[in-house]
Amino acid sequence: MFILPAFQGEVEHTLTFTLPVTDPIPPNYCIRAISDRWLHSAASLPISFRNLILPEKPPPHAELLDLQPLPVSSLHDKKAEELYKKEGIKAFNPIQTQVFSTLYSTNEPVLLCLPPTSGKEICIEFAILRMLKTEPASAWKAVYLAPYASVVQETLRQWSSKLGSGLGLKIAELTGDLHADLKASSSFHSFRILEQSHIVLSTPEKWDFLSRRWKTRKVLQSIRLLMVDDLHLLNSPVGATLEVCLSRMRYISAQLPQPVRIVACANSLSNAKDVADWLGVSATGLFNFHPSVRTVPLEISLHGFDVYNREARLLAMSRAVHQAIKLYTAPSEGRSSSSSSSSSSSSRKLKNVLVFCSDRKQCRLTAIDLLLQTAADDQPKKYLHMLLETLSYGVGLFHAGLSAAERLLVQQLHSSGAIQVVVAAQEAAWGLQMSAHLVVLVDTKRFTENGYEDYPIADVLQMLGRATRPGVDRHGFVVLLCPSSKREFYKKFIFEPLPVESQLEQHLQDHLNAEVVLKTVESKQDANPNYYGLQAASHQHLSDFLSELVESAVHALEQAQCLAEKNEVDLEPLNLGLISAFYYVKVATIVDLEPLNLGLISAFYYVKVATIELFNRSLSPTSKRRALLEILSAAAEFSFLPLRPGEDSLLRTLAQRLSLKVPPSADFAKTSTKTLILLHAHCQRWSLPSDLAAEQQQLLLPALRLLHALVDVTASNGWLFPALAAVELAQGLVQALQQHGQGPQASPLRTSRKSSSGRPMGVLVGF
Repeated sequence: MFILPAFQGEVEHTLTFTLPVTDPIPPNYCIRAISDRWLHSAASLPISFRNLILPEKPPPHAELLDLQPLPVSSLHDKKAEELYKKEGIKAFNPIQTQVFSTLYSTNEPVLLCLPPTSGKEICIEFAILRMLKTEPASAWKAVYLAPYASVVQETLRQWSSKLGSGLGLKIAELTGDLHADLKASSSFHSFRILEQSHIVLSTPEKWDFLSRRWKTRKVLQSIRLLMVDDLHLLNSPVGATLEVCLSRMRYISAQLPQPVRIVACANSLSNAKDVADWLGVSATGLFNFHPSVRTVPLEISLHGFDVYNREARLLAMSRAVHQAIKLYTAPSEGRSSSSSSSSSSSSRKLKNVLVFCSDRKQCRLTAIDLLLQTAADDQPKKYLHMLLETLSYGVGLFHAGLSAAERLLVQQLHSSGAIQVVVAAQEAAWGLQMSAHLVVLVDTKRFTENGYEDYPIADVLQMLGRATRPGVDRHGFVVLLCPSSKREFYKKFIFEPLPVESQLEQHLQDHLNAEVVLKTVESKQDANPNYYGLQAASHQHLSDFLSELVESAVHALEQAQCLAEKNEVDLEPLNLGLISAFYYVKVATIVDLEPLNLGLISAFYYVKVATIELFNRSLSPTSKRRALLEILSAAAEFSFLPLRPGEDSLLRTLAQRLSLKVPPSADFAKTSTKTLILLHAHCQRWSLPSDLAAEQQQLLLPALRLLHALVDVTASNGWLFPALAAVELAQGLVQALQQHGQGPQASPLRTSRKSSSGRPMGVLVGF
């Protein structure tokens, strides 16, 4: 069912759904749309399967061999052995035992596909220990890439205390402030971090920005090991950048006398052989285990709910959550090994629980529902174990709105057994280090700018993997509550390996523009993107498809004034392309190519081409501060900002209190409107709820980078006053000032009254 409100009747909508493909393949499917309100308004759309190409049947997965668990002493390194003995590890698990020889005794590239929480962290550490064993630490550098910043930060925390303290390695994270890294005064801070560290952790965006300069920075040529985590997220929006990073590192490796070893980890993949061929991994370095191969077997229960209205469905699910917790955490000897030894600590005996909800608001509501239902059962302190003063009823909350110290405290309390239940937001699933006896997923839909959408299947698998406590439980338990229409879908993909498809085609313009600026691609023949979507698999079809793809990308970049076609052979970046690449703003196309000014700006500032094109088309010689903020808020870089159901009324009230001139037709359920309000609130130093305050901080780093790209765009057009307004706006964001002439308010203790009172006394006002 799809509800279309009248006020959105003229807006384009996208409805995503899945259908099974039977064997043999039918000639076509017919989609029929029927209105529940208007008669004779049905519409039919036939979809032909004549040119449908299904993936080949995947090869068999790697079998888990019946090997004797490998003792820690097999490392033959006392310092390394001590690292794992401190964690209580005497022998490696079966998967780690099977891959040990390839990772620790050879320099082969490795692709390791295994279920979540199966010990991949230790497998990656084998590759680091191999580098230490073969070369002195001063002779090499390693890079760790993870798609999400939360995963990078958690890995940094673990390795700093483990590898940093235990082995004396210097481990650092690349800063997220790309613009600060470019300032002359900082002397390229990111390169200094890389020079002074043995292991550098980064997200794909940061590494893409840094690795573009590998020809001029020798420190990038000293990298010997590239570790990639969660490679199955090639399917996600960040997948295109990750794909470009890996392709560039393979290109760099081919140009250097000593190759770069790639060690990549992913969930179980159905097309792991294709990914391995792309990474240059041989058959001996490919380990693709089936999703059922787990260190702790999972018992998964799927429950469908035939309630379309989301509020009513969540209300029905809340009771099911309480019943599941009662069932799986009951003191039954047969359900967990936590009672196997009377000498075990109480924290290991505790059957703790993780409950995942769609957003922070639903986390709070679910926690309250659990407390109310336990009170109704005459057990108001059912989840309380040790901590009465901090979390009075033993239920914790975990989401991105909490500070880093608060999140760490909740994780420590949960792992120690001080609290039994933690309700976490879906957005916090990545980087979460808590594991539990029982994991409950409350609904599988989240609110976005386009309405309610299903969780990505990779996120679902990540949350399910938290039901794993090696050495504590014999089995983990998962209860998945979802709409009935999605039950068969999750039943299929939870128990089967994931297919991975390239997403580069959707973001080709941005990366193609950067490569043209770097002179890696100088003609259409140099550009050879690889993507799926061919009508046939012959060489002729492949050639035609790639040619058409590159030509369309070049044409889009020309339309964005980022590239110029030169003699039908060479490509040159334009001004917009330079701005986009420098500030990381989105772009659009190339042929035989030469970068123009905008293309150079795009590559230099690491700005997406779509954003550079937006800047160029929206700015005018008369643009003022208000218009600049509106243009800035519409940038594609802010699309990550989450939206919550019912948040539009809060944003509308906030806009009124900020005295913003918002048109009556403004859509407060759009990311651009929310971004605009949060930026205005920052400039006015307005106190915000914790959720909005955390999101506001996430906006500021890309906002400054985009503003400097905006300055270059206006300057390249020769518009003085918009350029000055953009510079003033950038200073206002840094100092949290609303307008020009409030220089003394740069101090947070200053007010406009105090500033004006100082003028008669000779206080100079500067900006």
